[in-house]
Amino acid sequence: MQVLALRLGIMDPVDAFHLPKILLSGLLLGVLYWFAAPRMGKFAAFMGILALGFFPRFWGDMHFNPKDIPITALFSFVLILYYSWYQSPSWKKTIGIGLLSGAALSIKANALFIPVVIILGVWPWQLRWPPWGPVFNHLKKSYREYFVMVVIALSIHLISWPYLYGDPLRRIYRYYRFIFSQGERGGIGYWNFDPLFQTFTTMPEVIIIFLGVGVFFAILQIAKGKERTFFQLLLVWVAVPIFRASLPSAQNFDGIRHFLEFLPAACLLAGYGTGQIAKYLAQWKPNYRPIWRFIVAALLLTNLLIAHWVYHPYQYIYFNSLAGGLHGARTRLNIPGATDYWAVSYRQGIKWLNNNAESEAKVSAPIAQWSFKLVAPLWMRPDLGYISRKRVDEYLADGDTVYLMYITREGFYTPLIRDCRENHSIEHRIIVDRIPILEICKFE
Repeated sequence: MQVLALRLGIMDPVDAFHLPKILLSGLLLGVLYWFAAPRMGKFAAFMGILALGFFPRFWGDMHFNPKDIPITALFSFVLILYYSWYQSPSWKKTIGIGLLSGAALSIKANALFIPVVIILGVWPWQLRWPPWGPVFNHLKKSYREYFVMVVIALSIHLISWPYLYGDPLRRIYRYYRFIFSQGERGGIGYWNFDPLFQTFTTMPEVIIIFLGVGVFFAILQIAKGKERTFFQLLLVWVAVPIFRASLPSAQNFDGIRHFLEFLPAACLLAGYGTGQIAKYLAQWKPNYRPIWRFIVAALLLTNLLIAHWVYHPYQYIYFNSLAGGLHGARTRLNIPGATDYWAVSYRQGIKWLNNNAESEAKVSAPIAQWSFKLVAPLWMRPDLGYISRKRVDEYLADGDTVYLMYITREGFYTPLIRDCRENHSIEHRIIVDRIPILEICKFE
């Protein structure tokens, strides 16, 4: 942002701030292909990264989400590098695993579950008794490397966070107490199946089918002992983040973004499913092999492009036909997050205000007020004035025209929003799949 926006002036500051997440996502796609192609085939690996790159919610989040996209990428990098180290150990990889793990942990505490994926997905457990025999031998052989990984990861976590410098022990304790209590917000006291529900209602339909096929053939490969560790890792990698978000008292909101780390592995398995379908069709009609590949690729791409056509530029609120789209998720399933939960639509709302609001009008955004306050000086017409929600009555008493702009998350509605909706005119709505996700209401 400093270089592209503030010094060179070639990008909007907000866009420049989010550019690294897009580049990081591109890097993730490249690393995933490098990881998967030798083990499941180039076509399947390409289909996997195609599914991920154009996955509606991943596409949407990579353009604005400063936490969940980076942790998804770093989570993936750690697992892939660990797999490579496990197959062919070296001290360079050991140090790299420590560095990436520390960086991941500094981004989000979801990284605490990386060891769970490794233990269940990579370590050499056996079915005969004792099941931990090979694991014990592995740890006995590699305990020095593991010690170095842990020391480096914890060091990076502490050094990269200036907040901890003043009182490290107390502050890190308070942070993790806050994380494990989820900000003192108690979730439901039993298993929460919402993450699983969200997974299958926010995933494009063709990917669900290909994923099911991929899981089936991955299990067959594990049973045959072919690339067993690779496919076992992918299956566990998908399962653990969803399992974590489903634990009793765990909270989940805003779709899949809080357990997004499962998605790279899910898309690779879906890609593997496409490859297997094309393979078996080719066995039936060998001369049509390129055509079968084209057909399965076209099915996937068509499904994805339709989703982008309907939801752009709000792909992060995508729901599939199992939920009835965004409309069904909002009206039939009553999902609170079936709207613009990140207030990205404020940008389009500001464009409408710039073109339509009266001179010297005042604008307030009672929901996510801090977000609007940050971007108003950048995007809003100079004569329009930002005001906090607490000062709306004051400006109305002075005879000013006041616009309220808000996302349509009813649980966040203030008395001011309800009064404006009931007694004044709604001048503008942004509608996605028949659902208004933003409204601009006018006080006169």
